[in-house]
Amino acid sequence: MITPDHPWYDAIRETLGRVGFYTAQRLEQLCRGASGSLPRMGDDELLNSDLGLTLQDLAAVAEGEDRSADPGEVHDQVQSVCEALFARPGTAAYDIPPDWWATGVGRLCRLALAVVTGGEDLMTIAEAAAELGVTTQAVSGAISRGDLRAVTDPEGGQRNQYGARRLVFRDEVERLRQERGGGASAVD
Repeated sequence: MITPDHPWYDAIRETLGRVGFYTAQRLEQLCRGASGSLPRMGDDELLNSDLGLTLQDLAAVAEGEDRSADPGEVHDQVQSVCEALFARPGTAAYDIPPDWWATGVGRLCRLALAVVTGGEDLMTIAEAAAELGVTTQAVSGAISRGDLRAVTDPEGGQRNQYGARRLVFRDEVERLRQERGGGASAVD
């Protein structure tokens, strides 16, 4: 388990505390009239929750303590963190506030993704468009449809009108290029 001297401990603990508080508050609203008060989770229980363990795994990747992490698994872990924090119960859709990526846990997620993918595994939307022979709008459309995964540039990069610069995975661009087989239909 992560200890208080770990560089990401405070960010993880703060996020888990907020999630625990929000969850307890929501349960109390849903269970009005029930006898007694609902128990609250302590720090250790929160750190050992699924979300807590996922954040600790991401911290190990971000700090280089887990050099065998699979990029796809790390991406899935970041996605599960975002779903836990931003999805409404009963829905799969969620929006990540752009300023969240600047928070402690947002930075942790971005850094873990950057560590496992390295700079060579990521490319800008403009680079992907040039590789595919399409417009940047077509690449953005592929991202919106889920045909291409995008991550926020962990280095910040040049911001565009929509917020932080997004990067795409080089191997997915290559897959789309092969699917195109000379036509733009896989991207447009």
